[in-house]
Amino acid sequence: MNGIVLYNALTRIDETLIAHAVETPARPARVRRPARLVPLLAGCACLVLICGVALFARFAGFMNGGKGSGVPHGNGTTATALTEYTALLYANGAGGGSDNTTPRYEGKPFGSFETYKKEGMKPKTVTLFGKPVTLYYSDTVKAGYSVPFDRDFYEFFSEGTNDYYLITFRSDTGKIATYQTSPSYRADYSSPVGVASTDEEFLAYANAVLAEYAGVSTEGWETAVGRSVRKWKSGERYVHVVDGRTVAVSESEYEELAGSIVKITYTKKIGGIDRCDRMTVEMTDAGEIIGFGAINYEDGFKPFLSINPDRAKIEEAAWRAFGSSGIHGYSSASIWKTELFASENSLWAVVSIHYKIGEAYGGVQYAIEVARIE
Repeated sequence: MNGIVLYNALTRIDETLIAHAVETPARPARVRRPARLVPLLAGCACLVLICGVALFARFAGFMNGGKGSGVPHGNGTTATALTEYTALLYANGAGGGSDNTTPRYEGKPFGSFETYKKEGMKPKTVTLFGKPVTLYYSDTVKAGYSVPFDRDFYEFFSEGTNDYYLITFRSDTGKIATYQTSPSYRADYSSPVGVASTDEEFLAYANAVLAEYAGVSTEGWETAVGRSVRKWKSGERYVHVVDGRTVAVSESEYEELAGSIVKITYTKKIGGIDRCDRMTVEMTDAGEIIGFGAINYEDGFKPFLSINPDRAKIEEAAWRAFGSSGIHGYSSASIWKTELFASENSLWAVVSIHYKIGEAYGGVQYAIEVARIE
């Protein structure tokens, strides 16, 4: 099993660029995921289908050349805030037409990564939440513009029990950058929080987890605590997790089942627009940690902290491009997300528009340069 195929899910999972690509840059082949990932991934897949934004990344065209004003920084660089915005096509979606007229974004895909193998990497035994685990090296993600350290993928997977661990370690500090495991869902799991704990108590525990295992401070990050019930309907079958086993239950039993998954999300903004990086901690309502992602792009965004992007003008530029895209006959269209990426000495806003044509859903993304380092 190759751990690198879950890189996006572990770091920015769901939540930024859309999966199920029609046309993408080359990437490692997918492999079978552990069975217990199915319930977690099913919800994300449904969101993608509902939003109708299965997008691909294809890169050719010209760079934005808007005028701007300089904002000096203490490190000797100057971040120039552009005052004229030009939308470049970043990605087209599957279904419902495509934009074939807007000049395309030229450059590396945002959040792109390269992998390589290190020689002589031996199994690693670590203690995770009180449990010793032996992990086996898979591959390494190379440092990039936004993340200035390599990450080593380690994994453990038992065919017999479907127990698994997928973990990346920072090469500079040895701390955990991303973590995913198969939980037991036991109500008697021992932790500082439980079913009766408040959102504030779950948040405090999540902060402590990131500090201890990832070596990351959560100070200055906006937080949101969400809960979702760990039961779902598959066709006409009602399903629930009991002690780590997926079992079918009756409709009446299904309605009576309690229990939830608690997810804490950490975000930051520049000028009121969300940055693309976010950190997360996910646990059962008994406090059993299911996974966390502690990678952030603080270094990449640092030169742009004084920039104040004009969201209204950014989204107006995206709508202009969409209006002349040649996509016609849609019954509805709306902006699904606008967020910022730092890449190759520029700050970019990516506007995701999804639309409906007949019964088909489609999507398109536009990249708009809003600042650059001179």
